[in-house]
Amino acid sequence: MHIVRQEIFLKVKILMINHTGDDFLLNRLFSYLDNQLPWEIEYIKPFGRKIYLVESSLGPFILKSFRSFDQLIKQQLLLADLKKAGFHHTYSFLFEEREPLFFEKVYYGCLEYIPPSMNPFNFNNPKDRQDGLTLLSKFHQSTERMVTHTTLEKFPLVHKWRSRVTEFINNLSVIKLFVKEEMLHELLAWSAWALEGVEREWASINAESVVVLHGDLAHHNFIRSKTGELYLIDFDLISIGNRRIDYLQYANRILPSIDWSIQELTHFEKMKPFLNEKFFLYGLAFPTDILREWNRLIRDKQYDKPEFVRQLLDFTVSQFSARRQFFYQIQRMVVTDRMKNE
Repeated sequence: MHIVRQEIFLKVKILMINHTGDDFLLNRLFSYLDNQLPWEIEYIKPFGRKIYLVESSLGPFILKSFRSFDQLIKQQLLLADLKKAGFHHTYSFLFEEREPLFFEKVYYGCLEYIPPSMNPFNFNNPKDRQDGLTLLSKFHQSTERMVTHTTLEKFPLVHKWRSRVTEFINNLSVIKLFVKEEMLHELLAWSAWALEGVEREWASINAESVVVLHGDLAHHNFIRSKTGELYLIDFDLISIGNRRIDYLQYANRILPSIDWSIQELTHFEKMKPFLNEKFFLYGLAFPTDILREWNRLIRDKQYDKPEFVRQLLDFTVSQFSARRQFFYQIQRMVVTDRMKNE
């Protein structure tokens, strides 16, 4: 045991010699885990923001931070309920019988590590796009039976989008330094038209059954495992609401990969019925991704970092013409439908 301890402290010492800054946090975390867990910690590797891959004598696991003890417990209960409902395409919490880990005023949970495929999930891959939506649909089906006893809040779509537009407008003085004003005016016009329509059509979907919404359908929250199975992870933004809200976000995530084509969206059986609804069409027209990313860039004060600005500018400008045609097509579809019903 004494030799094992010496090896552990040697590893920590090497880390401290070779690195500075954030790695001192890793060193403290390493020591904390070594004291709290009854097995040997071999190394810790940052995996994201306050997320770590931990290699131990029991095998690898993910160490993930949570905003509060309440959030940690909610996610533990959600995952337990998901497994009971038959949804097994996600990770499990480990060592739940132990006291929660609490390090430097942050709660941490230990999650099952899913060994990834050599070919990670990618929205540019047609099979991945279909598989991702199929998995999301299964997630919704499983959670529909759970919402009667959940304490999750309803997702305030209209309020969220209005706040996003307001923040974007407040940030215009900075954004104008990078993006032409005519383009910004056009984006805000699309936003106003779409928001007005979503609010007007809200009653048409509000009475329907609700599900647990994932809320963060970025590509990195779909994990293709070594065995080829697809898993859905990261439930930090879960809420309850109409499944269309998740489908709108999923559509927004994949549209850049399908050249902003409404026709391509009709190839998704789970989404196809919604393309005949004005609520969904208005939602598709809202440029939520551009507003979100510019707001985040400014909120995180990344506007003085050329690599971040360049990437976001390319994202905004390179497909703007295709996005404009997409918006006009949606407008025509909504107007045609309105004329049919008059």
